[in-house]
Amino acid sequence: MLARRWAGAALLVSAAVNLAAALLMRLVLAEALPAGSTEAGRLAYVAAHREAVVASWGVWVAATVTLLLALWALASALDAARHPYLPFAFALACVGASLDIAADVIQMSALPALAELSADPDPSASAAARASFRAWEAAAVALTGGAGNTLYALAGTLYAVAAFRTAWFPRWLAWWGAAVWAAAWTASAALIWAPAFLPLTVGTTMVMYVSWAAATGLSLLRGHGEPAPLRRPD
Repeated sequence: MLARRWAGAALLVSAAVNLAAALLMRLVLAEALPAGSTEAGRLAYVAAHREAVVASWGVWVAATVTLLLALWALASALDAARHPYLPFAFALACVGASLDIAADVIQMSALPALAELSADPDPSASAAARASFRAWEAAAVALTGGAGNTLYALAGTLYAVAAFRTAWFPRWLAWWGAAVWAAAWTASAALIWAPAFLPLTVGTTMVMYVSWAAATGLSLLRGHGEPAPLRRPD
């Protein structure tokens, strides 16, 4: 049962780091995102708070890595040999994480540099920096909110299937997990068809994932589903 306890610890770590990332998104990064302010406001904010913005995106990179850690450990706990699609699901999550981290790196490097260049007194240089900022920002959103999140949702759906097919896994946690990945699908759809709702759907997905990961982690650490120890007859 060591695999279940290891998965429980990994899920708790992921919940903690993703909670920190979500708080930084609300407290530091909100004004640096398209839904948070106008383009001029974002440029000024990122240029003025470059160190805090870069550090916050660094925490998001850590959140992505711990998500992979949790999924890797959970695949072991669910016995991937009995669910042959789980390695494929984890591979999908790895590809999604690669795209997600690429978007974070853009947010940490290209966008702050362009935000500072946008204040150039030369109008042509400033206009070029703003145009580049828009292009790189669009790429970052597509990488993380579009491709990355969609791959997470697909991977998570396969994990939910495995959870429902695992006798010892608590059904209420399996349904909770299914709701998390359904929310992730909704966020991907919002990016394409209803961008105004993207912050709400992403925020909802983060809250649901953090709470589910924490609840599942605690359940596994407590040994839920493990057989009771044998008692010697009196």
